[in-house]
Amino acid sequence: LIADGLDQLLTSRYQVMSLQQRANEAFEAMSRVKLWMDERIKILKKTNLNAMLYEASLSLSITNSSSSSSELANDSSKSYQSMQRKGSFHGNNNNNINGNNNNAQLALSTSPTTNTVADDDTLLRLEKERDGIALRLHQIESDDLAKLYDTVRNLEYDVDASNAVSIDRDTLVSSVESIEASHQQLKDLISVRGLELDALKHRIDWGNQWHKSNSHLQTIARKLCDFNVKKARYDPAKENPDKPSYQGDHEITQSLQFLQDRVVELGDRHMVSLADSYAELVESYSRFSHEHVPDFISSKQADLKLKYDDLRHLASYTADLVTQRATITEFLLRAQDAYHEGEKIKDVVYKKTRRIMMKDEDGTPSLDVRVDQFKQEIKS
Repeated sequence: LIADGLDQLLTSRYQVMSLQQRANEAFEAMSRVKLWMDERIKILKKTNLNAMLYEASLSLSITNSSSSSSELANDSSKSYQSMQRKGSFHGNNNNNINGNNNNAQLALSTSPTTNTVADDDTLLRLEKERDGIALRLHQIESDDLAKLYDTVRNLEYDVDASNAVSIDRDTLVSSVESIEASHQQLKDLISVRGLELDALKHRIDWGNQWHKSNSHLQTIARKLCDFNVKKARYDPAKENPDKPSYQGDHEITQSLQFLQDRVVELGDRHMVSLADSYAELVESYSRFSHEHVPDFISSKQADLKLKYDDLRHLASYTADLVTQRATITEFLLRAQDAYHEGEKIKDVVYKKTRRIMMKDEDGTPSLDVRVDQFKQEIKS
C-alpha cells in the first residue's frame, strides 16, 4: 500500500510538472502574441491623424518613444513572473525575467513629439504600415491564435481534471481575457486607421486639386485684367480719335476668345473635378466620424467657387469692353464720314451763295428775290 501510494504521488507529481511546463509554454506563447499586439497598438497610436484631418496645417503629430517595446516587455514579464510564483517555477526562467525587467528599466526614455508634413509619400508609408499590421494580424488569427486558444482550453480542462491546485488557473484565464482585449483593440484601431487614411487621402487629393484650380484661376484673372487695360478698353490717350481704324481688332477678338476658352476649360475640367473631390472628401469624413468636414475646408471650397463666379463676370466684362471698343471705333468712323460729308455740303452751299451774289449792279435783285433764288438752288 505504501508503495502504491508513493507511485501515485510520483505520478501526480509528474502530471503537475507536465501541466506546469505546458502552462509555462502556453503563457510564453500568449505573452509573445500579446506583446506583438500591444506594440502594434502603440505604433498605431503613435501617429495622431486628428491634427491633419481637422486642422488647417497638413502636419502629422508623431510621438517618438524608444520605450514602447521595453514597456510592453516589462508588463508581460511582470504578469509572467506573477504566474510563475503561483506555479512554483524556479531556475533559469526567473533569471530571464529579471534580465528582461532590467533591460526594460534601462530603456525607459522618451523623445519629444515631432511634426511631419503629410504628403503622398507619408500617406503611402502609413498605408503600408497599416496594411502590414492587418495582414500579419489576419495570419495570427487564422493560425497562431486559434491554436493558442485550443491549447489553453485543453490545459484548463486537464488542470481541472487533475485538481492541480499549484497551478493558478485564474491567471491563465485572465491572460486569455487580456489577449482578447488587446486583439479587439488592435482590430478596432486597424479599422479606424483605414477610414482615417481614406479620409486623409481624399483631403490631400482635394488640397492638391484646390491649389491647382486656384493657381489656374489666378493666372487667368491676371491675364484678363492685363488684357482689359492694354487691349480691350478704348483709351483716347493711346488711340488717335482723328484716325479711327479696325486694324488690330481681329487679333483682339482672337485673344478674347482664347481667354474665354480658358475660363470655360477651368470650369469644365478643374472646378468640376474639385467639386467631385470635395464630395468624396465629405463622404470619407462621414464614414469614420459623425462630424462634418472642418469649417476651413468648406470655406475654402465655397470661396473658390465665388472666385470662379467673379472670374466669369470678369470675362463677361472683358467681352463688353471689346464690344464697346468696336462700337466706339464704328461711331468715330461714321462721325468722320459725316464730317467729310458736311464739309462737302458746306462747300457746295458756299459756292452757290457766291453765284447768287455775283450779279451786275444794274440788275441786282432784292434780298427777298435772292433768298428765293437761294432756296431754289438748294431744292435743285
